[in-house]
Amino acid sequence: MKNIIITLMLAIGVTSVVMATQGQHGQIVDWDQLNLTDNQEELVQTIRDDYRDQFQLVRKSPFDKAEKSQQYSVLRETLVVKLQTVLTEEQNLKAGNLLIEKMEKRMAKKLDRLTKKLSLTAEQNINLQQALVKKLTPIKNQLMQWNIPSASDRQQLFDQLDQMMPALLSRDQLARWQIIKQNRIQSLA
Repeated sequence: MKNIIITLMLAIGVTSVVMATQGQHGQIVDWDQLNLTDNQEELVQTIRDDYRDQFQLVRKSPFDKAEKSQQYSVLRETLVVKLQTVLTEEQNLKAGNLLIEKMEKRMAKKLDRLTKKLSLTAEQNINLQQALVKKLTPIKNQLMQWNIPSASDRQQLFDQLDQMMPALLSRDQLARWQIIKQNRIQSLA
């Protein structure tokens, strides 16, 4: 189920977890669960404070959404590298697992909503899950390294999902799927 949820999250373009790593919705992981030393806690807090300020500057900048997204991405990459250097190997592994768990919780809600919006049957859910699981392994490995897929990666997965939908959905469900796609396009614009 974990694999399915992560794959669906990426495939349908859910951005809440990605936004968390880009300074738009809070912290990457629950640092309390990593059993940081006092020195590590200080370093992590200093790094997070510095990057929070940088994310705020980008957020308040007059740049368009695409430029801000690019700047968030660059900031996120350097933030993750700095945070990873503070942590031990075990802590980095646990942080990757925490990131996946965080996505699972958010995606369980998103998956329920998608199922309701499309009125998917149990068989359709199973077929969709089986189709998406094939794409999971590289994504999971990517997430374990705190490497959140880029917007183009997520778009590619969404496009692949979109290509599968006609074989999985009824005509009515496809019409609802088109509305979901249109809303996604508008939200990304």
